[in-house]
Amino acid sequence: MQLNSLKNRFIVAVVITVTASSFLFAFVLLTIKDRLEEATFGSMVREQMQLIKDSADIDNAMHMMAGWEIVHGDDIERLPAELSTLPNGSHHSIRVDNTYYQVEVDNIDGEPLMLLYDITEWENQEHAVLSMLGWGLLVVLALAIVLAIFSAKPALKPVRDLTRRLASIQPGDRKQRIGSEFADSEIGVIANEFDRYLSRLDDFVDREKFFTTAASHELRTPLSVVMGAVDVMEAQGVQGASQRALSRIKRACEDMLGFIETTLYLAREDSRGISELAECHLGQLLDELLRELQPQIDAHKLTITNRIDTDSVLKVSPSLTKIVISNLLRNAIEHTQEGAIEIAYANDLLTIADQGEGIAAENLEKLFDRSFSTKADGTGMGLNLVKRICDRLGWAIEFISQPDVGTTVSITMNGAHH
Repeated sequence: MQLNSLKNRFIVAVVITVTASSFLFAFVLLTIKDRLEEATFGSMVREQMQLIKDSADIDNAMHMMAGWEIVHGDDIERLPAELSTLPNGSHHSIRVDNTYYQVEVDNIDGEPLMLLYDITEWENQEHAVLSMLGWGLLVVLALAIVLAIFSAKPALKPVRDLTRRLASIQPGDRKQRIGSEFADSEIGVIANEFDRYLSRLDDFVDREKFFTTAASHELRTPLSVVMGAVDVMEAQGVQGASQRALSRIKRACEDMLGFIETTLYLAREDSRGISELAECHLGQLLDELLRELQPQIDAHKLTITNRIDTDSVLKVSPSLTKIVISNLLRNAIEHTQEGAIEIAYANDLLTIADQGEGIAAENLEKLFDRSFSTKADGTGMGLNLVKRICDRLGWAIEFISQPDVGTTVSITMNGAHH
């Protein structure tokens, strides 16, 4: 039974409350009974003891007190240890074999005197009552469990209704309010608070939509202008260093447009904005990336082994794929000095393995945290963006690393093969 379930918690609370109340009532009842019994029998035996002490002839008093037993002098030492060792005073329910006594111990004329009254019948009745009380508590416990189980459903109905109502609200639904539906229930307080949350969420979504739409328009427009100007200059036959500069500008603009497309794609819950007919030529994409990163590769004195077939085609947006691979490849280059990096793709599995500094075990679980970075000026956005894209596309990404040996990152591109 899972105690984190609200229903089970309710049942346990009811059972504990009823059982604790029953046991407390039984305990108080038995305590009162014991004290009354002890006081009644003790008072009676003390009065008889006083009559004996006031009598001049103890033997005659013994004959007058039928049902009582008087022991005095050395005869007390011959009694069972349960009786012979009792100090002066009243003693309730002293058991000797199967007999219970109320005992009063005193002295008369310098000799010990003991008065015993058989209360076995009372004790047997008390034990019978205790047995019935014990069974009664078990019955009460069973009834409490049954009562709690049957009462849990109607008692928790408002909670279930609220849960179903909340589950029916879809991410795209706006201006939803549920407080009025639960106005006649204690759950109404929670529903009203949730309405306030929904109101703040609607405001946030409106602001987010305005920002993404405005940012998309305001960024795409100047980039389109720059790319148009580059096309005009290229048409005029620019050669040499100018041509290479124009190519870098055009590539940078395309990367910017791809990044805008990706961020808008991740900002939406659906997949609008990414063409389902898009194709990515993986080999060609990697060749372009390696050319762009060649200065860093040369600076780190790296050997790059590219095992990707030039004919590999993925049914996925090139901009998304480029962001994923470029971030992983840049990380591999940055953390490898005078080593080798191997890139391979086969059967929907892309691997990038380096011989760099590796990743400490305690950092592996934090790689995709937005604020985590091993670089002093790092933001942690790169791998976080990679993870979000992979999750959105249904790809599985895994890092295997050993400090001072290297790191291998694997991406299972489910359904991406064309």
